[in-house]
Amino acid sequence: MLKDFPLVSIIIPIYNAAQYLNNCLDSVLNQTYNNLEIILVNDGSNDNSIDICYKYSKLDSRVSILSQVNNGVSSARNNGIRFSNGKYIMFVDSDDWINITTISKTVEIAEQKNIDLVFFNFSKEFENKSREFDHIFKNDTLFKGRKLNDLHRRICGPIKSEVRRPQLIDSLVSNWGKLYRASVIKDNKLFFVDTKIIGSEDILFSLQVFGVVKNAYFLNDCLYHYRKDNPNSLTKSNKSSELFNRFEKLYELMADYLKLNNSDSSYFEALNNRIAVSMMNIGLSEVSSKIKLSYLKRIKIISSHLNSDLLRGVYGKFDFTHLELHWKLFYYFCKTKNSVMVYFMLLIMKRFTNK
Repeated sequence: MLKDFPLVSIIIPIYNAAQYLNNCLDSVLNQTYNNLEIILVNDGSNDNSIDICYKYSKLDSRVSILSQVNNGVSSARNNGIRFSNGKYIMFVDSDDWINITTISKTVEIAEQKNIDLVFFNFSKEFENKSREFDHIFKNDTLFKGRKLNDLHRRICGPIKSEVRRPQLIDSLVSNWGKLYRASVIKDNKLFFVDTKIIGSEDILFSLQVFGVVKNAYFLNDCLYHYRKDNPNSLTKSNKSSELFNRFEKLYELMADYLKLNNSDSSYFEALNNRIAVSMMNIGLSEVSSKIKLSYLKRIKIISSHLNSDLLRGVYGKFDFTHLELHWKLFYYFCKTKNSVMVYFMLLIMKRFTNK
């Protein structure tokens, strides 16, 4: 049991989330852990999200509202960090929800074991089903010393047998599903870079965070519920070829980070593998049904990606050894720049990945 109950800041960026917001906020306000400040950052919503925010702020004094013109989720989270006063910070997306014991379980570990970052498992929530994520870690695990260094490198990207399941490449990098010691973020002046610039704010932020924590702890408990049936969520909004240029910028910033921190060769191998694997997510955005293009135009765009400076040399350094057959085929077609086969394999993937 905890002797003291430190303040926890829960930061929730909100943009047109009225359909799901009540469920999210109920899950936060009903926590078994009470010493919370709940920071709702309204990012220029034009539905009735702000009315729901005001309703909850009147019901519970722990709820604060920040409003900004629509400037994106990264800006919203950064404003929430600046406004926060807690010893710990947790991010929750406005269409997701958390278990009622999420804060109490994670804070207890952080306090009793003096942990900088606690991360935990989650479930994917679809319209008619819920599926617990098959996490790469299966047991409660303390990361420090060499083990923490390996974890940090894995945030950068996979090497050797870690490449076996490319679809899990981002299973560690989400900003949600984590309890952060606030001083780690604030003392190191860490912030989110806009997704309109780098495509994925989570990867770079996590790389920076895991590079400065003195330890981390994985709790093998499903404490977060990640909604997959919201067609307007950020993860479904990157649906055009602009995503490729944004990822180019992300990988440039990651490479700069590795050079600045004198990272060893395993990090650069990991980054090369991440770039190679990324054709899966970039390609899936190109076959999205939301893009109104002919299949010939889509194939031409995929061909352009495969022949880009970013991807030109990565597959020559990519180890195919540990891949399952279907992934070997996909990345072989990427390596040989067979855009037609890449396109048709992406269509097959799309049917099985709910993308």
